[in-house]
Amino acid sequence: MPVFSHQGLPAINHDDLVNALASELSGVPVSPPQPQIYEDEISQTRTLHVLVIWDRWEGVPASARGPIIYDAYEKSDSAKMLRLKFAFGFTYDEAVAGGYLPYKVESTIRASDRIDHNAAIKEMIALGARQTGTGVELRFPYRTLADQALDRLEAKFGQGYFALVQEVGSVGHWARA
Repeated sequence: MPVFSHQGLPAINHDDLVNALASELSGVPVSPPQPQIYEDEISQTRTLHVLVIWDRWEGVPASARGPIIYDAYEKSDSAKMLRLKFAFGFTYDEAVAGGYLPYKVESTIRASDRIDHNAAIKEMIALGARQTGTGVELRFPYRTLADQALDRLEAKFGQGYFALVQEVGSVGHWARA
């Protein structure tokens, strides 16, 4: 049988990633706007599910991401770490492709609208939006977070300039099927 060897993955520094993530969890932002950390507290089981969107995951094997997240929680808040049941780490592109960020708040501003388009983009970025090749994307894993962002944008700019969209075929969609 042939032997296949793969040596293409770059070396990762586990401790550097743990320290950077632990700093973020402790309230000391490392490099905003990332990482974006979404905590889902499950009241029935008193457990915590965590999704970390971070471009520094690029080149980090999927099998190493969970342990990095667990170690960062242990370093920053050991009580939370004990409740941590699931920890997932994805780059932004991986999360979008995998359907983990199915809720989008999109701008519907037309050129003729009397609204400062740049101010709207700036506010979307302040809420966690990301500049992509096709424009600004403001995405969330949970509907409640998307609703909160939409409410904030509408309070600042008025109604009718933004829309909430859920992508069909997302992980959440299939989980309910």
